[in-house]
Amino acid sequence: MKAKDLVTGPPVTVDAESTVQEAASLMKEGDIGALPVYGVGNPCGIITDRDIAVNVVAAGKGVATQVGEVCTLSVITVDPDTDIDEVARQMKTHQIRRLPVVSDGIVEGMISLADIALARQALGGEALSAISQPRVSLGAATGPIGRNPLPADLR
Repeated sequence: MKAKDLVTGPPVTVDAESTVQEAASLMKEGDIGALPVYGVGNPCGIITDRDIAVNVVAAGKGVATQVGEVCTLSVITVDPDTDIDEVARQMKTHQIRRLPVVSDGIVEGMISLADIALARQALGGEALSAISQPRVSLGAATGPIGRNPLPADLR
């Protein structure tokens, strides 16, 4: 499975010149925790709900603070063809929960740790369902000591 299979997009974005109040409102409206930040038409960072809590509220800054002052500038990204296992490794290595999926400098969407977990849960559920299906042909199955464990009427 690839990042493009799980990406949520197109992303809600915010300009670096926007206020953190505007960013927080976008997060609330979209029920999202991270916004790619654009400056002069290009992605230049990301702002998360945690950035607002730590870099604005805890630092005593006001809601009129510009996003560009408090966003994370060194953003880890993945491309759409990145394998989900690699996306998870990047999240683990950099201790982040959300990654922008970027193609040719354009943010196509976001992928979260929850997206990966839900996809893996679905795959695990499909596998369990397939494994749990009764076999169509039982044939002449024998047990570990050479006996046929099936009752005579089922053989």
